[in-house]
Amino acid sequence: MTKPSKQVAIPYLTAGKESLTLLLQVCLGAGLWLVVLLSLAPAHWQNLLAGQPISAFWQNLYLMGLYLWLGICLQLSLRRSGQKWQVWGLGKGWYKQLIPAFSWGLLAFGCLWFWGYGSGQVVSAQGPDLHLIGVFSLVSLSSLLSAWALAGIEEVLFRGWLWQVWQPALGPRQTLLLQALIFSAVHGESWHSGWLALHLFLIGLVLGGLRHVTGHLGASMGLHAGWIWAVLCLSQWGLLASAQGTYNPLREGPTLLVWLGPLAWVTWQWQRSESESAKNAAGSANVA
Repeated sequence: MTKPSKQVAIPYLTAGKESLTLLLQVCLGAGLWLVVLLSLAPAHWQNLLAGQPISAFWQNLYLMGLYLWLGICLQLSLRRSGQKWQVWGLGKGWYKQLIPAFSWGLLAFGCLWFWGYGSGQVVSAQGPDLHLIGVFSLVSLSSLLSAWALAGIEEVLFRGWLWQVWQPALGPRQTLLLQALIFSAVHGESWHSGWLALHLFLIGLVLGGLRHVTGHLGASMGLHAGWIWAVLCLSQWGLLASAQGTYNPLREGPTLLVWLGPLAWVTWQWQRSESESAKNAAGSANVA
C-alpha cells in the first residue's frame, strides 16, 4: 500500500504569502493607529494632515503612535528574518551605559541653553515657582517617559535595524555616514535650515559612532533620551522662549562646537578598536 505523497511548498509562493501577511499586519497596525488618533483629536486632524502646527499634547500623541507603529513593523521584520534583538545592539549588558550617557545628554543641551541665555537669545529665563514644584515634577515625569520612548524607537530604527542591514554590505564607515544623512533628512525642519540639517547630521555621527565603538545601543540611547528630556522640560517650563518664538540651538552655526568633543572621542575610540582588531588578526595569522 503506497503512502500518499507529501506536498512540497513552492519557495516563491511561500515567500509571497509571508510578505503579504507582513504587509497586511503593518497596514492593519497603521490603520488602527490613525483611527484612534483621528477619533481622539477631531479638532486637530485637519491641521495634522495639512502639515500645520498642532498642540504639544496631540503632537506627542502623534509621535508616540508613529514610533510605536514603527516598532511593531521592526518586530515583525525581526520575527520574519529569524534574527534576535542582540544583533541590533541590544545584547547582554546593553543597558549599563544608559544612565551615564543620559547625564551627558542633559549636559550637552544644558550647555547650549546657557549659551543661548548668555547671548540674549533666551528671553524668558525665570525659574519655576516653588508652589508649582509638584506640577513641574509631574510634567517632568511624563516628559521623561516620552523621551525614553522616542529615543528608544529612533535608536533601534537608525542605529539598530538600519545598522544591521547595511553594515555587512557597506562597512561601518559608509554605514555611519548613510544613517546620519537619513537621520538628518527625516526630521522635516532640516529641509528649511542648513544649520539644523548639519547639526542633526553631526548628532547622527555621534550616535552612530557610539553604537559602533561600544557594540550596543545603550550609550546612544541614553544620550539621545537625555537630550530629548532636557528639550521637553525646558520647553514646557517656558524656558526656551526667544524673540523668534522658541529657542533652538541647532539652528545656530557657532553651537556646532559642542559636537567637537564627542566626535573627537568617538574617532579616537574607533581608531583604537580598529588597531586592536588589526593586532588580533595579525596575531592569529602568526599562530596559524
